[in-house]
Amino acid sequence: MAFADEDGADRLARQHRPSASGPCAAYWAHASDLGSGACCVAPQTLVTNAGIRGSSAGVTEAFDFLPGSADSRLLVVVDHASRAVPPDIDLGIAPELTEKHIGWDIGAAELGRALCARFGCPGLFGGVSRLVLDLHREEDSPALIPATSDGYPIPGNE
Repeated sequence: MAFADEDGADRLARQHRPSASGPCAAYWAHASDLGSGACCVAPQTLVTNAGIRGSSAGVTEAFDFLPGSADSRLLVVVDHASRAVPPDIDLGIAPELTEKHIGWDIGAAELGRALCARFGCPGLFGGVSRLVLDLHREEDSPALIPATSDGYPIPGNE
C-alpha cells in the first residue's frame, strides 16, 4: 500500500471525485473540508469512516467520519466499508449476497480503522453497500447504481 505525496493526492482526488452536484457530492465535500495536504491511501482505499454495519436499520448517512489529527497529513478513505442497504431500498436480491464481496470490501473498514488508529489520522467510510451507490464512481457512470455486480443481476437497480 503506497502513500501519495501532496501533488499525487491532489491528482488522485481530481481523477476519482465526482462533480459537486452529483449523488456523492457530500461524501467528497467532506473529504475536501479535511484540509489541504491530506494524502490518500490507494484509490480503492480512500478511507471513509462507515465502519462495519451488519444491518440496514438506521442508515441515514452516505458516509461516516472518524476524527483524527490533520497533523498526520493522511486521510484514510474506505468507500466500500459497509454492506448496509437502507430499509426503503429493495435491490431484489437475496440478502445474503450483500455479505459477499459484491456488497462491500470485506475487511476494508477494519483495516481503515486500524490505519487511522496507527497513524492518528482521520477516516472517511462509506455508509451504504456499493450495490446501493458506488461512492467512487462519476455521477454519469452507468456503474454508479449497478444493474449487475460480479455476474449477479441487481433487479432493483434496473
